[in-house]
Amino acid sequence: MKQKILRLIRHKFSLLALLASSSLLNAATTVSNDITSNTTWSKAGSPYILTDYIFVKSGFTLTIDAGVLVQANQGSADGAPALIVTQGAKIDAQGTANEPIIFTSILDDGSLTKADKGLWGGLIILGKAPINSNGKSNADNTPLTNQIEGVPDKSAISGRDLTANGSADYGGTDENDNSGTLKYISIRHGGAEIGAGNEINGLTLGGVGAGTTIEYVDVFANKDDGIEFFGGTVSAKYLSVCYVGDDSFDFDEGYNGYLQFLVSIQDENSNRAFEWDGSTESDDRKADTSTLPDYTNAIISNATAIGAGKDVTSKHEDNNVGLEIRDNGAGNVWNSIFTEFSKSIMDLENSYKDPVTGDIKEKGSVSTSDTTIWGSQALLQNGILAFAGNLFWNGGKGNTALGTAEDDQVVADVIGQTSFSNSFDVDPLIIDDNSSDGVVNPVPSSSSPAATGAASISSALLAGLTQTTYRGAFDPSGTNWMYGWTKLGELGTPAVKNSSAFLGTDIMNISTSGFVKTDAKMAAGFIISGTESRKVLVTGKMSKETGVDVLNNPKLTVQPLARDSISGSNTDWSTSSDKADIEATGFMANSPDTDSAVILTLAPGAYVADVETEDSDEGQALVEVFDLDLINSL
Repeated sequence: MKQKILRLIRHKFSLLALLASSSLLNAATTVSNDITSNTTWSKAGSPYILTDYIFVKSGFTLTIDAGVLVQANQGSADGAPALIVTQGAKIDAQGTANEPIIFTSILDDGSLTKADKGLWGGLIILGKAPINSNGKSNADNTPLTNQIEGVPDKSAISGRDLTANGSADYGGTDENDNSGTLKYISIRHGGAEIGAGNEINGLTLGGVGAGTTIEYVDVFANKDDGIEFFGGTVSAKYLSVCYVGDDSFDFDEGYNGYLQFLVSIQDENSNRAFEWDGSTESDDRKADTSTLPDYTNAIISNATAIGAGKDVTSKHEDNNVGLEIRDNGAGNVWNSIFTEFSKSIMDLENSYKDPVTGDIKEKGSVSTSDTTIWGSQALLQNGILAFAGNLFWNGGKGNTALGTAEDDQVVADVIGQTSFSNSFDVDPLIIDDNSSDGVVNPVPSSSSPAATGAASISSALLAGLTQTTYRGAFDPSGTNWMYGWTKLGELGTPAVKNSSAFLGTDIMNISTSGFVKTDAKMAAGFIISGTESRKVLVTGKMSKETGVDVLNNPKLTVQPLARDSISGSNTDWSTSSDKADIEATGFMANSPDTDSAVILTLAPGAYVADVETEDSDEGQALVEVFDLDLINSL
């Protein structure tokens, strides 16, 4: 048992998800036909290979058991396989933290990275809940419906018609419509582009109703948006979107719902953490027959959004922004963290005047106090759009209310009001918010100001939200809900409190890989939680990856997060005074003498392991942290 645990730790737990899928043990099941009866995909038949656009037809339920792997053949344009749950159909996909259900490309052998996007379609769910738009091209009708983006008229794979008989329609009048359940789902490497402005998101929700359950959903490396809500009334919590090619979360067509515990992690190829559109009507207001408000009304609490980096040059044509709110978008954002966005943290549209031509637009709602302000800015002034208890930090325009608002004084004057308790110059002390290297730890340190100070949520909203004492998606002293089942958590890169996931250890992190230069060291954060000190082994090694330049002589220094003292350091583990104890762990058996390691007894708190070069060598290095108290107890 002990050797099995040691092997799992060495491999950063990434094998757990592979083993859970049973794909290593069973022959693949090919899925080429629509689901026209109640159907179960079991671990015994996993992996299931999508070869075309597969529709779950109305009146039937597709059940996917925990641990199932769903793969899709590689495709692009109108030949990218996808799974579409139509109006009146249901999906019951309930994974667990230890056995998530994974949707990914057939090319995903474990070697794909955040750069591998658009290899297949995605997951689309279509419901009968209200929407407030008709896409400008359809007459107002009752019930108001639309045709979802991302589904072509004809499949280039099989040649069959895909949108006939309303197969791609969504919207209606049933606010409590139930399209099923998604729990512990990870959707990876999708987002094929059908055509200009017509892409498949990781998870697309069209008119999905409040009877649907969506919890613990992860989207990784999607080419377009991560999760997009086209109207509807569904609420969701524990959503992770990492390294997508456009927006992490996108709201359209009057979406009305509650969202809590959200993570957005972006790099230089990403666009907005949140794109927020009220309506696609020409006047930015709802279609005449809609039962929803003119505006989208997303109620959000406890989000953590990490951009590409304040000083990173964005490769996206629209740059990197935290919140883009326009077209009469409205709602609330409570107790969240937005940091490291190169263009700005927040951009709210005033649709009174075209910013380029100066033409009068007068689109959307109008301010009750200033008749020159329309749209989302008007909704902000009218109190329908609001921000409270948030930490805004390190955007490209500076750490002030005005900088946060992209130099928009109208917006700054509102969000900067003391009564809203927003902060603009307070570092949330996220353990690792440098996301561009693919290694990020989105959890605030135990000393973070985000650990306290949450604003009291309005009583009218507590039916859909949970009041927390902390801000952001993670309780710094609690369990990291991303651990294990998300792609980032599977890799071990987020901080992890394993007490809820793995054999009672209190160490939060397993290993981190990064590139070390002569003028730039690598920093790997980890947390020891609980109330007791832990005996740990911390190593700094040359990378074991193939095809990369490795750092041949790493120097390791372990310090508290504040870097105000040194807990331990080493350059060559073979010369350490603890050499015998280090050797006895077995974790340095295949390491040269020039690798580094220390054994330390550390009190609860946040720590950082710095690796730097001892000479002029540069290359990839690896930091590992092992709980020796746990290992010795097994």
